[in-house]
Amino acid sequence: MPRANIEETALIYVTQLLATAVNDAKKLGDLRAKSYAKNCLGELYEITGQISEAKQLISPALSNIKSGSIGINITDSQDTAVPFPYN
Repeated sequence: MPRANIEETALIYVTQLLATAVNDAKKLGDLRAKSYAKNCLGELYEITGQISEAKQLISPALSNIKSGSIGINITDSQDTAVPFPYN
């Protein structure tokens, strides 16, 4: 199998895993996990050049952090280790 096909297959698989993580977190009512999974999925979209989709996922996650609605202390370095580039 050519390298490009392997990379494409891996991206599809990771995208599916992250989408499942978003849905599972939503079902559990875990806003922190949902925001984290959406950010990761958004970063994957950004890497693949899907900037509009990335912004749609990352912006709400950032809003949740800024509002404090998911219990993240914005000054806690452990909670802010993942960058959220979009406002």
